[in-house]
Amino acid sequence: MKKNICLFLLFVFILGATAAACRGETESPVDIVLPPETAEVYIAKEPTPTPVTATPEPTPDIYEKLPGKIAIIPDGYEYRNGYGQVFFSIKEIVAKYGRENTVIVTLPDYYYRDMEEKLASMINSIAKNPEIKVLIISPANPGTDYIVSILRELRDDIFIVYTEHTTYDEADYPLLRNTVPEAAAKANLILNFNHIEASNKYPVQAKKLGAKTLAYFYGDYSDFYYDYNEYENYKKTVTSERNMLRAICRENNLKLVEVDGLEQVQCGSSANQYLSDTIPPLIDKYGKDIVFAFFEEWRLFGYCTSLGAIYLSSFEDPLTIAGWLGVDTTINHNEEEIADVVEDIKKALEEQGMLGRVASSPVSIPKMFTHAAADYGVKWMKGEVPQEGIDVEVLEQCMAEYIFEYSGTEIGVICTPLVENGVTYENYLLVIPDDYLIY
Repeated sequence: MKKNICLFLLFVFILGATAAACRGETESPVDIVLPPETAEVYIAKEPTPTPVTATPEPTPDIYEKLPGKIAIIPDGYEYRNGYGQVFFSIKEIVAKYGRENTVIVTLPDYYYRDMEEKLASMINSIAKNPEIKVLIISPANPGTDYIVSILRELRDDIFIVYTEHTTYDEADYPLLRNTVPEAAAKANLILNFNHIEASNKYPVQAKKLGAKTLAYFYGDYSDFYYDYNEYENYKKTVTSERNMLRAICRENNLKLVEVDGLEQVQCGSSANQYLSDTIPPLIDKYGKDIVFAFFEEWRLFGYCTSLGAIYLSSFEDPLTIAGWLGVDTTINHNEEEIADVVEDIKKALEEQGMLGRVASSPVSIPKMFTHAAADYGVKWMKGEVPQEGIDVEVLEQCMAEYIFEYSGTEIGVICTPLVENGVTYENYLLVIPDDYLIY
């Protein structure tokens, strides 16, 4: 009997379990031990927990945080269109000091029209930014003195540098007026190329290149000067330049040939025609050991290299020479590779039989000015140079270091204070490298 009852209960249990299974009801899962190799297949993975990590140590900044920011006002048109030596120097300065330490302020288009209105916001943006401690205006075109005079009324704690300062004193446009006394009074430092000293060094360097004759282009350009005082200053400069050239050529046993170069300033076709009519006869008459001075250098280069004459430039740099020769630089103005470009220039000149007969400035003068202004300005912010006046020795070292970085040559510079009308302006410096780069 008991056995029948047990069988009956077991049968009922089985029926109940089967019915529950049909209704989808299950009991609590039973732990199943599976072989290790199949465990991952059957057991669902748990969600990956969010990793808890310690707060990382702050990484050091790539760029040193400067005591203030460097603001640069370039030529607006050139900067917006991505060309010009100052454009490339700005890229290099930003790469050197970092975006957080630099500010680029561009002049509005046609700023000389309605200057007061157009420049007001730009000047205020500089004045109201207390982090700006150095301002570089490169180049200092007409109207710069007006900009700085307004800025000085708002801020007197900014180190202001002009490069390539252009004088302009036309009564009809007083806001564009740029003068040496005003610039020297408002700016801390002004850097300009020393054209007179370049004229003095030209015959000496020509002699090093093997020149026996120097052809000097001169002309009366009165029609191209609208301001009488500017023209009178130009005449004095030209007269002084010619007299010095005559004396230095005599000292170096160079024959000086003075050529009327008035037509060089005409339209491009006229200038090219002038060269084709003038250069070959001069080479035929005086030989290939002749150098041509003070004509448009980019026009002269092709004639000199194709005809075998000596070429000497006081202002152009290796990259420009490479471009004229068709040397593929493909370096995007990378300073570290300029030495390689110089070697490529030499190879190209050797193929033309011109090795040792071409020389130029070791560096782009506008780029050197902008770099030196930034480097000296940083030293000024850090208190490494006097807050008043200019430490010329430190400034010259800044330029020499840039020349070495740029071209790999140990060439220094000479800075000379400007003397005008008997007044010496200690912060208005005329600059020239003390040697040329010979290819």
